[in-house]
Amino acid sequence: LSQRLQKLADLRRNEGYVTECHRDEDGSWTLQEMHCSVQRIAEEFPAVCDQELLLIRRSVPDCQVERVHWRLEGGHACGFRITPREG
Repeated sequence: LSQRLQKLADLRRNEGYVTECHRDEDGSWTLQEMHCSVQRIAEEFPAVCDQELLLIRRSVPDCQVERVHWRLEGGHACGFRITPREG
């Protein structure tokens, strides 16, 4: 999972995002995007952000992915909590 998430963060950086990924003390992961290369589009069409969430969920189908910060709601970054599923 660590390697897959680092690869996802690398791919996002290559797309123009300023992305960080780190493991949290509880065993979950946080993926943060401090700069969004499509923010102006997302401001007019927020569904773009829903597609981003779907992309991350499909990239790690063995995990629960939830958005915990959102730039469009005044956050300083878009943030996603990624939690491995049991089993």
